[in-house]
Amino acid sequence: DYKDPNKESMGGKAVSRSFLLLLLSGFKFTYNLSFFVHSLRAPLVSKTGRLTNGNGNNKLFRRATIKRSSSINVSANIVSTSCKEYIGEESYEYAQHIAAMQKHDELVSKLKTLILKSSTIGEIIDIHVQNQTDLMPYHLSLCWHKISQLAQNDREKDHIEQNGKALLPLLKHTVAAFDKYDARALSGTAISFAKISSATKVIFESEIWNCLTERSVEVDTFQAGDISFLICAYAKINRADQKLLNYLSEKIIFDTSIFSPKEIAHIIWGYAKLGQSAPKLYQALERSAIKKLDNFTAGDIAQIAYAYATVDFKPTRLLNAIADLPIEKINDFRVETTRGLDSFNAQAMCNILWAYARLGHDAPGLFTVIEDEAIEIIDSFNSKDMASIVWAYAKMGHPAPKLCTAIEEKAIGMVKTFNSQDITNTVWAYAKLGHQAPNLFKAMEDATIKTLDFFSSRDTSLIVWAYAKNRHPAPKLCTAIGDRAINKVKSFNNQDIVNTAWAYAKLGHKAPKLFAAIEDEVLGRMKTFNERDVASLLWAYAILGQPAPAMFVAMRQLVVEEIDRFSPHHLSNIVWAYATLDHQAPELFATIYRKVEENHGNFSKNQLARIARAYAKSDTLTPQALDVIDRKTFEELQGL
Repeated sequence: DYKDPNKESMGGKAVSRSFLLLLLSGFKFTYNLSFFVHSLRAPLVSKTGRLTNGNGNNKLFRRATIKRSSSINVSANIVSTSCKEYIGEESYEYAQHIAAMQKHDELVSKLKTLILKSSTIGEIIDIHVQNQTDLMPYHLSLCWHKISQLAQNDREKDHIEQNGKALLPLLKHTVAAFDKYDARALSGTAISFAKISSATKVIFESEIWNCLTERSVEVDTFQAGDISFLICAYAKINRADQKLLNYLSEKIIFDTSIFSPKEIAHIIWGYAKLGQSAPKLYQALERSAIKKLDNFTAGDIAQIAYAYATVDFKPTRLLNAIADLPIEKINDFRVETTRGLDSFNAQAMCNILWAYARLGHDAPGLFTVIEDEAIEIIDSFNSKDMASIVWAYAKMGHPAPKLCTAIEEKAIGMVKTFNSQDITNTVWAYAKLGHQAPNLFKAMEDATIKTLDFFSSRDTSLIVWAYAKNRHPAPKLCTAIGDRAINKVKSFNNQDIVNTAWAYAKLGHKAPKLFAAIEDEVLGRMKTFNERDVASLLWAYAILGQPAPAMFVAMRQLVVEEIDRFSPHHLSNIVWAYATLDHQAPELFATIYRKVEENHGNFSKNQLARIARAYAKSDTLTPQALDVIDRKTFEELQGL
């Protein structure tokens, strides 16, 4: 019996009716506590006269319940009609819907379990066929999630590629239900579609993605994870849907505080992959990352730094904040790693340093600290890690002798695991840093020769450049690369051509057929070479004594016409090359001499001496032969 202190005592019938109602509706305390309160209060309020309509609250709640149950196909005769007279019409309907909701939740759970336990794509298709009318958007999204997982298996991958049409009923049902999808179902389905397309030959038509976009921009309940998943999905299939990206960008900028480090990294990566220039978005995420930096793990820092390095945006303040982290914080990463709490491993170290090098952001303190940390765990580095980290130090011009030595010792025994990019980056980095590693270079030479077909023109030009820069003779490698390059010179860019010619000259390795092919290619794109390229090519041909009359004629005209572009260093090498190959070029020599007279103070003594020797060596360019050259000045040059 309930007793309101302000009202008269009320009989137990109303309370008994309420408890009976709860029993009939399959009352569960955790789920139906609110139902208990509403069903208990309705008749009591009526008796106390607090509301003119005692069933008002009941009606409101019942309407909401009916609305939720309207799309559920369940039997109406759940509660015995014999109770209707005792508990009343409205309470009877109310009890029916509560029971229907309970049955519905059991069905949702059952279907979820069936989908998750499926071991083949065929089972997923069967579940859809047998339960089509009961599957909700949540289940449809879960079906595609499971299919995307199963598609990673070779057997299931073959099945889906050969029987793709079997998925059409599920796909049609999914698209038709998009208007009922919430944010979680939309993002889950999108990322599943993208994963399936990445793993198989199945391609979802553009109209399907259009429908996804149209529904997505209507939904206003996206959580942080939903947004990052949706962006990653579109990025995976390289679909730059501007309408969706603009919509999501606004939502992200509105509140960046809800995003975790991984979500920030995924968003930046996605926009970068889709070629989006979104400085406002990148700035907003940068500010958010800085505020949370103290709570970041090493893995978080690596992901975000790496992501920013892939976009055309340099987060200077964030990079400075990371670089300014105290050494104790970096050391804490290592402590956490031993406890399994973090991922300050080889990959994280490499990603951080790669990002700084890629963005050209100097942080000597950070590079020094990580060098020591990397040496401690060098045994965990794979070939890609070693190539990546030494490349970063070389790119930033940061000497790392201890690390280079440690990597050399480990890499020699792992050379077979290095791919073409790893080999190229490694030898280039050692040459750039001026770190001699003869044993490593010998091992890399053998590995390169065996796998030469996998190297690009860019790779081979950088490799021979590295061997020449480090003055490491590699005759077998030069011969192999030269023989292969003869028919591939057209695929070389200007820098590849210059690097290759310079390297062969520096190593003193003659390759007449290769240099003849290079001459032909240079003549076809003469005006695309800059002054440094011109000087380097002429110097290389002269060093090797390789005649190239057509190229020398074309280049002498180019130098005469654009003499002001060339530095004293370039001019001294050019005039020396013509004299060395005894190539007659009186107009060129006269033009260069006048340039020397006009800018005498800009030339070093060594450059003037080089020019003087070139003039003295040329039979056609004696003081008697050229009135344009002042005898006294020429004799001074000869005497240096």
